[in-house]
Amino acid sequence: MLVSAAIALGADQEATVGAMLSTKEFLRGCEGLRITVRDVLKHGFRAKQTVVAAREAPRERKGRELLGALRKACSSQGLSPGAGRFAMDALTVLVRAEGRLHGEDADEVHLHEAGSIDTLVDILGTACALDGLGVFSDTRVVATPIAVGGGTFTFSHGTLSSPGPAVLEIAREHRLAIVGGPGQAELTTPTGIAMLASLVDECVGLYPSMTPTATGLGAGAKELPGAPNVLRLTLGETTSPGRTETVAVLETNLDDATGEYLSHASQSMMEAGAMDVIVIPAVGKKGRPGYLLRVLCDRKDARRLAEVVMVETGTLGVRMTQTERVVAERTVVRVPLSLGGRRVSAGVKVSHTPSGRLISVKPEYEEVLALSKRLGVPARHVHQAILAAAARAGLGSEAGASGRAEAPARRELAAPVTPVDVARRGRGSVPGGGALSAPSRDPSRPTNPPRARPPPRRASRSTRRRPPRPDRSLR
Repeated sequence: MLVSAAIALGADQEATVGAMLSTKEFLRGCEGLRITVRDVLKHGFRAKQTVVAAREAPRERKGRELLGALRKACSSQGLSPGAGRFAMDALTVLVRAEGRLHGEDADEVHLHEAGSIDTLVDILGTACALDGLGVFSDTRVVATPIAVGGGTFTFSHGTLSSPGPAVLEIAREHRLAIVGGPGQAELTTPTGIAMLASLVDECVGLYPSMTPTATGLGAGAKELPGAPNVLRLTLGETTSPGRTETVAVLETNLDDATGEYLSHASQSMMEAGAMDVIVIPAVGKKGRPGYLLRVLCDRKDARRLAEVVMVETGTLGVRMTQTERVVAERTVVRVPLSLGGRRVSAGVKVSHTPSGRLISVKPEYEEVLALSKRLGVPARHVHQAILAAAARAGLGSEAGASGRAEAPARRELAAPVTPVDVARRGRGSVPGGGALSAPSRDPSRPTNPPRARPPPRRASRSTRRRPPRPDRSLR
């Protein structure tokens, strides 16, 4: 269904089918292979359906045999490195899951249904189709919870309830969200979920913010009552100011922790892999003063960090939720500058939107403190010097990045205006770099002749110097 949806999305059907047919050249025991892609209707919706008809000698295959055949088939098709890794990863995920279930090594495990050529056909066809759509280059793939169906199904190991053991093992190992229904049948195969485990960046409950550009429906063979048996792929462009990701939020209320131990707990959680730790003053039941401890972390680390919270704080419970956040693209650029008479370099964090618009330019706080201590320069002066160096390097400024008009650089501190400078600049200059504007003159009025300078005033009687009086003290 995945390869059918990719073809419906716009992948090259001829190239995809050709790659799928090539698998019979590398897998022993395949006597014939025919692949048909056709348009079908599922509950009134048009979809692509791929039908694989293979004639194989009845035999089991080991994991290493399938891996070797797929490796050769990928090399023959000239896939991109990303597509080749996806194909090999998907089959590796599948055979390792089968090996864990049967207690055997992945290379030596005997594969029954998963050992047929259908497995290679699905994986290589999907890799080729998605490669043609450019999915393996700068594309983020998300999936909603995977519908696994329900009821029972019969295969080589007997009759079991859906989902099958291999599907559950792969979902557990790769933390993929699954959901039962919508029918009483097996709707997700081990091969299908192995490909999703190797393709999807994360599972989300809702669609991310995006502008759809194309959709494709891939149809399955079963007919489900009341629902179309289709898999839908949607290709789109992000509409958020940055990439989106789902993170875990851990919270607990504390009313018996001191500030010193909270500080230690916060540091321990950051060292254990938390993205951020926040302590918020709060008032609990019966008017008790306390704190709300909130930890932001990756979803895969949530349970491990919840244990760290309980051990470090003594709390008896931790609330865990998941939320989606928007993250801007960030890079760290090093800029040269002069501080304290020495040439140094400092890291500057530059953030952009996906379209390339500058958001902010900020010095790395740790480097500001390190330079301040090493050179004996106040931290705020180091911060300002790094920003100035970033501006000279063409990285913009915090003011300009935030959308505010950037004020001209104040040069008074670098070259302060002195009274001598004012005198040399002539009339109209004022200390501080400002200027006095003279009133406009009417050109029709004659220019007044220069006024004669008055003669110097004679010194007044009170200011004339008198001759010294003779000294009569010896007379």
